[in-house]
Amino acid sequence: MLAATNWQEIAPKLPGYLGFFPPIVAAGLLHAPTYGGTVSASAYPYDSLALPLETNPLTDPLLGRPGFPVLHHGAFAHRIDKVAAVASWPVALKHLRPCDAPTVEGGACARCRKCVQTALAFCALGLPVPPSLGGAPPSIGDIERFEMTPYALLGLRDVLAAARSRNIGAPWLAAVEQRIAAADPMSVGADDAAGLRRRLEHALGGPGGSGPMRFVRRVARAIRGADDPPSAAPVRPVVPAPSPGRPSPARPSPATAPAPGFAVSAGGRRLYVDGDDLRGAALMESAGNLFPAALAMWKLLVASGRWTHVVDVGANYGEMIVDLDVGPEIRLIAVEPNPRIAACLERSMAEAGRPIELVRKVVCDRDGTAELTIDRTWSGMSSLRVHPVETRGHDLATIQMESATLRSLLADATPDGEKRVAVKIDVEGQELAALRGLEGRATAFGAFAAMIEVRHFDASDFSAVLETFTIDLFDMRSKALVEIADATPARLLDLLASGDFHPHDAVLRPRT
Repeated sequence: MLAATNWQEIAPKLPGYLGFFPPIVAAGLLHAPTYGGTVSASAYPYDSLALPLETNPLTDPLLGRPGFPVLHHGAFAHRIDKVAAVASWPVALKHLRPCDAPTVEGGACARCRKCVQTALAFCALGLPVPPSLGGAPPSIGDIERFEMTPYALLGLRDVLAAARSRNIGAPWLAAVEQRIAAADPMSVGADDAAGLRRRLEHALGGPGGSGPMRFVRRVARAIRGADDPPSAAPVRPVVPAPSPGRPSPARPSPATAPAPGFAVSAGGRRLYVDGDDLRGAALMESAGNLFPAALAMWKLLVASGRWTHVVDVGANYGEMIVDLDVGPEIRLIAVEPNPRIAACLERSMAEAGRPIELVRKVVCDRDGTAELTIDRTWSGMSSLRVHPVETRGHDLATIQMESATLRSLLADATPDGEKRVAVKIDVEGQELAALRGLEGRATAFGAFAAMIEVRHFDASDFSAVLETFTIDLFDMRSKALVEIADATPARLLDLLASGDFHPHDAVLRPRT
């Protein structure tokens, strides 16, 4: 439903104005026979709530009624995490408008606080700023000019952490550091908080001795302590993020049998998942196709050649391999070192009757052992070196695992010259290490192609790859693999950010 009102023109002038969210709920309630509820996009995450806030996970649900719930969604993620997710959605990138003051045409101004913050998040993640936000990093003046709020301070801290973890150096970074250093956590947002309290008092009958106001004051003291000044959102600790409405459950050990659950693939096969894993839950909700473009790209690559070996490195629950339509003569290998996830995958393969070899090892650039960090919150982020921003607040555990190289994994009676190998590599930032494990054998095979995740790649990573491989990208319109002639790191980064190509993966083929 799209509802246009003059609320923001009139309501802010009224003494009882409570912000933008109540009228959104009211608009939905007017159409309750047609619509079954309202979903509120979160601002602050659970671990950094800075109350009072006009929309938050505590009070939003109270605005609903039986048959019309109000859901506060997305508080498990910080703004920079949401930007990372939006970066893989071309349509959203094209129409992105986080703006306080949109242009006459309805586009983003690219200069207000929200636009600048969002553009900085793209920069900190090593991603190009989309054209909808100006297509370039914000100027120093824009960074110095916008109003500092608790939400802005939290966002800038996330931007700084993400940039430092990627060793990004740029002029805008110094300006961000200066804004953070100059901010007074005890005063940032104090006027907004005091104003919201005054408006609540007005709405509930004034600051006198009314029952509602006594209750509001008791709640405020319980949350913050009597007479404490409002503070900015704290730097979030590395703790498991709680589920809405209940404390975080105790997590079982990595090897414990997972809770049952399954998704059904397009081919009608069950993909069993760990019920405590958010990725597993997302796979069930998406009918076994969590990343449709990546799955289509992989199936297209597998169908394009007469392969003797098909390998899925980082198979997770097996959505990329269990449903593949290939002949029995092909050697299928699924690599998944996470014990809980591998147990689910083994059950899926057995029930599907697929002759797939399950390898419970870490694939890297050496044979031996390696220290694997398992992400129990979102299993797809498990890695030899987890991303500090993307996994902040996640439940992590470290275990020792056997490691293997691609070369040893592919060793069998078939001579290298007769091997035709297709491999998918998704190992959360360790793709280049996995490629090094080929030990230069890619050109010795009869044919070789690797679909690898490149969302963490910067220009230097692409430079290293281009020395040995050509690169194909997946055209989102034609649904075809397109070889990028005369590719350079800068051109590849631009194409991946354009929205015309799938931005997360690329296909590598040895140069001849």
